[in-house]
Amino acid sequence: MTPTQIQYLVQHTLISVIISCAIGVFFVWLVFGQQDAISLWGTKGLGIDFLPQSFMIAFMGVLMPSLITRKNLQANKIEPLETRTIKLPKNVIVRALTLAFCAMFIGSSIATLVLSFFLNGPISLTATVILKTIYSALVAIAVTPLALMATLQE
Repeated sequence: MTPTQIQYLVQHTLISVIISCAIGVFFVWLVFGQQDAISLWGTKGLGIDFLPQSFMIAFMGVLMPSLITRKNLQANKIEPLETRTIKLPKNVIVRALTLAFCAMFIGSSIATLVLSFFLNGPISLTATVILKTIYSALVAIAVTPLALMATLQE
């Protein structure tokens, strides 16, 4: 990868992280805003909420950067990668769905498992916002660079 491609990857991943965190905070407020204490388990718990959060953050963290990168490739604003090292579906929707389902199942399982070791009871809305913001950032950091590199290899 050239320095320009690395810079592009970092910039667009950072943009994805910022947008994902904002979306995460909005949905925490929407889903948990009326609760003083949020538990990990149950139908209104963090564990179940990781599923749609993971899916949507990953889906949008793949779809939008991929479409923008395709446009930038066509306009010669960024050079394509020479070698194909990331093997993901070429269809952007299929790629976004693939990574979103992976994030939904793997990411939410890991997050719930990790939190089950550390949480002894319900947590505050503030703690939930912090946790969900960090999780949104981690999901975006995991999927966006993969999507960008796959798109740059097309």
